[in-house]
Amino acid sequence: MSTILSIVDRPNPAKVAAILKSGQYDHGVIVRETLELVDSGPIITHLCANPDTQQRVREYLKNNLDQSYKLMATRSDPHLQALSYLVNNDKEMRPMILNMIKAELPTSPDGLGVLVRAVANDSLENPAEWVPLVAPYCARNMDYQVWSAAVAVMSKLLPDGQDALMDFVRRALAKDEVQPVIEAFSSVAAAATVHPECGAHVFSTVLSSATTAHFSDADVMLSCLEMLSAICVVKDARLIVQQSFGSNVVGLGVDSNNPHIKVMATAVRVKLLASMVVPNLSAEQAASELDKLSVNFENYVEKGDADLKAEGAAIEGLACTTLLPSVRRRITEPLINKLTQLVKTNEVSWIYGALSILVNVTEYPFKPTKDQQRELELKLRTGPSPFDIQERLLPEDVADPVDAVLNSKIIEWLSQGCSLFTLRSREQVAKLIYNMACQQKQSRRIELATQGGVVVDMYLWVCDPPHQKLDPKYKSIAAAGIAKTLSTIPPQVAFTSRFPAHTIITPLCSQINNDHSLRRNLDTFEAIMSLTNLASMDIDLLRSEIADTAWGYVEGALATDFIQIQRASLELFCNLMTVPACAHHFLAPDEKAKALVSFLGNCLTMDDEAGRSAAAACIAILAEYEDGPTTLGHNPDIVEGIISSMDYTEENDMLLRVLTGLHIMLRVTLRLRDDEVAESLIHYGGIGKLEHLVNVVDPEQKELVTHLLKIIRMLAKFKVEQ
Repeated sequence: MSTILSIVDRPNPAKVAAILKSGQYDHGVIVRETLELVDSGPIITHLCANPDTQQRVREYLKNNLDQSYKLMATRSDPHLQALSYLVNNDKEMRPMILNMIKAELPTSPDGLGVLVRAVANDSLENPAEWVPLVAPYCARNMDYQVWSAAVAVMSKLLPDGQDALMDFVRRALAKDEVQPVIEAFSSVAAAATVHPECGAHVFSTVLSSATTAHFSDADVMLSCLEMLSAICVVKDARLIVQQSFGSNVVGLGVDSNNPHIKVMATAVRVKLLASMVVPNLSAEQAASELDKLSVNFENYVEKGDADLKAEGAAIEGLACTTLLPSVRRRITEPLINKLTQLVKTNEVSWIYGALSILVNVTEYPFKPTKDQQRELELKLRTGPSPFDIQERLLPEDVADPVDAVLNSKIIEWLSQGCSLFTLRSREQVAKLIYNMACQQKQSRRIELATQGGVVVDMYLWVCDPPHQKLDPKYKSIAAAGIAKTLSTIPPQVAFTSRFPAHTIITPLCSQINNDHSLRRNLDTFEAIMSLTNLASMDIDLLRSEIADTAWGYVEGALATDFIQIQRASLELFCNLMTVPACAHHFLAPDEKAKALVSFLGNCLTMDDEAGRSAAAACIAILAEYEDGPTTLGHNPDIVEGIISSMDYTEENDMLLRVLTGLHIMLRVTLRLRDDEVAESLIHYGGIGKLEHLVNVVDPEQKELVTHLLKIIRMLAKFKVEQ
């Protein structure tokens, strides 16, 4: 039967294009039979775009437009691809195809697939004339794929088509029949979903006093509740919903025996309670009712009922109620497993809602900052929300939800699948990984890294498409997730061939003194700690890259009064000091380098034992460089710091590092007969301190101290002889 299959065994774009270009076969037959092949959509798209073959495809489709449209109606992907391409790229064919769709839409939704692609490329003119044709397919009782396509088209027809939508709604209500009323409510719900202000305007203008004559019909009730839920995102619309529908439609729904109506009505009621527009209700009363209503959502989501819109409402409602600590305590592993399955679906609103719930139940209860505490106290005095008045969770309260998320392996799935998410969902992914990384237990962080948590955050930070760029706040959250994860675990467990270790350096550096950071000092500290951890991997090239990239950021962080940041910086310097480029910053013959060396000397007596030890290690390593002993020995802050550090006789590691560094310095100065160093040591009381140490240190250090005293006295003797 098929000429094309007799010519090539496995047709592909290049082969079919070559056949058409050759002119040896009837191009009409070749195009027709290619269109009939299963999964030939990519081939047809290629042929349409190829200058050598597009005219042949165009001629065939122009002569067989009616037939191609009918075949598309049978869900034929190749014909859909062909017509979509021509609508977007062929000015002559575009009006022919759109007029055919316009004529067919009143009785058939088959043209919606082409319209979705047309509006995506702004190829659809005069939105107002399309609104009444597309709006009926937004009805909640439509086939889900049809409804989804219609909503996608409406998202582009509005807000320009707002007046046309109001006319459509008025005419639908005037018919006083069930299906038109459903279409009216559902089209406004769709409008509010994609353009909240537009949907709210249509509602407040046309529907705020709609008749309830048809509310005995379940689908009418559901479509109305769906509309009310969608427009509740707009503050002014919430007040109208409460005044016009709060006591009858919503009240009836909450008490309904229909589980779908019950959950949809509960979703509206929850939004009204959460925004405190229900009159004569305190925040405490609202919180109590929210807690009780949440059980409807929890049961519905865990059960996974068949009504897709009601399922979406339950997920959205639970995303709100899980802001309450009392509700979060009830979210256990079975429900978390259900939520992680929802994340893997293709339904955008479910994915976002499920991720939001997971973020809420895993959020680490940090102690509020001073600013946050002041803001909360102000809220409690002037008008708290229901989410402000319950007792805060403790860190142990979120441990089980975190374990449940890790056990579900959803992080592993996200490392492959989150690239398909919307911008809003990717923002929630950043928050989820951050929450998981906040867990103090090292085994949890290792499991997070093993499943690909760092890979997910690196994708969010690096793969940032121009049309869907993450807000700087969420990029900071992604980078903070990387820093938290890597700050306390063996770093090698986190890396894959997709994101090798060196790619992490720039995101970590971006967290140092980041203005978009939620907790600036903490994020800076953890970023530097993670860089220190990376530098410990004993890879010279990696250390060099950290030294080159991170130096300016870390140097800027030294001015902080936050002692943990100073300590982390010193530990990073310690790991990088074997890199000549890093050492050069301290040993260069300029004032900036002299100030850095003085900083090390001052840190020998800082109020942090680990910091003192790291400073001592830095000095010991610098002393190994050719110019190190002279540079260090001639710096008064170094000499005074070394002498003062000898008071910390119980800190064996630090003391050994100090004495080792001093020994290297004195050996070189002895060879150079540089008595200035000995003079400085004597001036700051070095001999007395060393003589005291001889009596208190262990035998190994005692021998070293004795040798140091011998060298100092020899240098002093040279001074006298001169």
